[in-house]
Amino acid sequence: MTNAADLLREARTRARLSQTELARRSGTSQAAVARYESGQVSPAVSTLERLLHVCGYRLGLRPAEPGHLLIDVITSFRPEILERAAVHGATNLQVVGSAARGERDTGSTPIELVADIDAEHGTGTLGDLAEDLTVIMGRRVTVALRGPRPPGGLGPAHAGGIPL
Repeated sequence: MTNAADLLREARTRARLSQTELARRSGTSQAAVARYESGQVSPAVSTLERLLHVCGYRLGLRPAEPGHLLIDVITSFRPEILERAAVHGATNLQVVGSAARGERDTGSTPIELVADIDAEHGTGTLGDLAEDLTVIMGRRVTVALRGPRPPGGLGPAHAGGIPL
């Protein structure tokens, strides 16, 4: 699981903000942001939430109980996933891999998604979307472009996919 220091640093970097600019916009000092990002000090949840908000992210806290199905973990982030997908022009997201096979959450299993991309209406790439979702979900997320469907059926990347 990602810690607060890594989460904040990644969100700030993705938002293309300096520590100084993040501090100014959030009403804190650059030194405090540096301490949070280095892990010297852990921010209060309300502080982390405020800093992430300035970077364009929301902090979502959900209870983590071992043994839940991975798909349930993913669907608990569904609104945030779909919101970021729309920003990047990704549509028709499907969960594939471990989650689609019904595996249990280990806390470190990567999330695998496939999607279509509408470059005219998006601001980034599927790689950018994967990075945003990694920050949101606190674990590695990969997003692959859905390949062309063979006549009469689904290709291997679509087999067993679960629409999000």
